Amino acid sequence: MGSSSADNQTATDASDIKASGTEASSGVRASGGIKASVSIKAPGGSRASGGIKASGAKASGIKALGRPSQYRYDQPDPDVLETFYNPEPGSPWAVSLLCSEFTSLCPVTGQPDYGRLRIEYVPDQLCVESKSLKLYLVAYRNHGTFHEACVNQVADDLCGKLSPRYLRVYGDFHPRGGIAIRPLAVRPAPGLSQEEEARCVALLGQVASFAGLSD
Repeated sequence: MGSSSADNQTATDASDIKASGTEASSGVRASGGIKASVSIKAPGGSRASGGIKASGAKASGIKALGRPSQYRYDQPDPDVLETFYNPEPGSPWAVSLLCSEFTSLCPVTGQPDYGRLRIEYVPDQLCVESKSLKLYLVAYRNHGTFHEACVNQVADDLCGKLSPRYLRVYGDFHPRGGIAIRPLAVRPAPGLSQEEEARCVALLGQVASFAGLSD
């Protein structure tokens, strides 16, 4: 039996979702095991693809998203990271990104290490695009590095691309030899006042509390 015109209209209406006046909350899963948890106001803006109204976020040289990608599994390159403009630069909000399938190699034994990498930051002008982040992180798979150096490198590379107000990267690695190593790298923006740093820490504390519900 063929579809009726009413069914076609229903399908069309269902795809034309407007995000005006709503908030996008945590739990949006991106490809490659990266879970993006954000709190973004979407008061309106130009219409994006798929009928969803964007809140003013524009690409800043995005090339990987929506196109076939060539994967590399060694030599992590920060030039792979791509960004888009902060859709709400005047509002207090934060981003949490969870890579639950992070892998790297021990630089001495060559044995694989497994763990989770959580990236949280308060953006300034730029946000990181999640597919490019996946391409960057997967390059650690055959890269020899200690956990402590790995977490700090990720933090430095992201700060170099984003210049966020505040960023922290936490590595929760599986135990090896009975000891679990869990480094935390913190990167406040240069010149950040103590008062603003305290606000950023409080905001990321809220993000962490919500993220804990969905882990």
